[in-house]
Amino acid sequence: MTTIAHPQEKLGEMAAELILEKIRKVPEEESSVKRLISPELIVRESTAGKNLSTETKK
Repeated sequence: MTTIAHPQEKLGEMAAELILEKIRKVPEEESSVKRLISPELIVRESTAGKNLSTETKK
């Protein structure tokens, strides 16, 4: 099964920074918090891609 891992620590840091900006009343357009996180693709051994390559060799 292939899954996507979300960086939990980075999400927590972003949330804390956004809360602090809200407390300080920083306007959205002046925010310095990056709101895009790149997830990590985790390909497991049970996926068809790996199994398919070994089956075609038989």
